[in-house]
Amino acid sequence: MTLKIYCLVPCLIFILLSCNENKSKLEFENNLEIKNQEGTLILSDFGYTQIPDEIGLMTDLNKLTISKEDNKWLVYPPRSAWVADKLPVKSNKLTNEITKLKQLKILNIGFMDLTSLPNDFHKLQHLDSLNLMMNYLDITNELSKLKKLENLRYINILGNKLDTLQIKNWQEENNGLTIVYDWKNLN
Repeated sequence: MTLKIYCLVPCLIFILLSCNENKSKLEFENNLEIKNQEGTLILSDFGYTQIPDEIGLMTDLNKLTISKEDNKWLVYPPRSAWVADKLPVKSNKLTNEITKLKQLKILNIGFMDLTSLPNDFHKLQHLDSLNLMMNYLDITNELSKLKKLENLRYINILGNKLDTLQIKNWQEENNGLTIVYDWKNLN
């Protein structure tokens, strides 16, 4: 098993499981010796173009970051402002297997070109922090799934299509929830 250690944020070390789309599910599962840890999967490092279904095998992770590439660039204007006929949208599917990560508390899936969340997304009941920044999500369509995450305390939906009034109402209904949805409330 190959392990790579990335320091993405001071004081946080993420453990990256090395895997390849050509490996069998069994080989992927054999690489999952890490329990109760934090993981980062950078798709481009291993030739992935989509989030693999095998992600559901990491059932004991508390924190997971999935990223297409290992870059730190911020895109402006937000993807929600891009005109679809001028810029091709390459969508990425978030596999329903992610909902098997029952212990997950922190999920970072920003910049993943996601267009929707799995129908069973509400099964991530321990989730308290969710980063969906800069995807192609229509938050109005995803709001019913997000509202079912009862332990959610922080969500970043900046750069997705949304109805500001609807988000403000959601914020008022949930005093303990911090919602980052525009550049003004980024702090």
